[in-house]
Amino acid sequence: MSVAWMAPLPVWREPRWASILRAGVRLVLAIFWATAAVVVPWKGPALIFAVFSLIALAHTALAIANRMKNHGVLLQLMGSGTLEWPRSLQEQWLRRPADWVDGVAIEVVPIDPIPVRAPAAPHVTLSGDSHEIARLPLYRRTMVEFMDEVNTILAPRGVALVWQGTVRKPRGREAD
Repeated sequence: MSVAWMAPLPVWREPRWASILRAGVRLVLAIFWATAAVVVPWKGPALIFAVFSLIALAHTALAIANRMKNHGVLLQLMGSGTLEWPRSLQEQWLRRPADWVDGVAIEVVPIDPIPVRAPAAPHVTLSGDSHEIARLPLYRRTMVEFMDEVNTILAPRGVALVWQGTVRKPRGREAD
């Protein structure tokens, strides 16, 4: 049986509520700056607030465009067998390389929680043979739930997420 597939396979998605929250907060910020630009009686600060409002509005539009482009996919299995974090429009424009992780057994490393409650928390780092994906958000899911859900999708393709410390790394010279 062939394990080849053509299109990237979505493995982990951002919840719809997180996308709505992100776009909503950015829109509220744009409205706040626009209101400040209209209310302030001086032309200099009003112009600065109007520019801030336009930047916040563009940021809102990019959040919506990125959701439409990536369909909320945060982690996808590529045809080459690597797990990749799809790039946003901004990352493509800036020619930022894609974040990806390779290997048959990919370690999941928990990140220390931050003192502020964040909608995207907790975060993990995926560590493979030569690359890693840092700060992958789990959106209020536990690491066990994340690993079970992703391993269900990855198991038929010969890739698995494992706990930190269960993969034996070679000692001595670092990989090139």
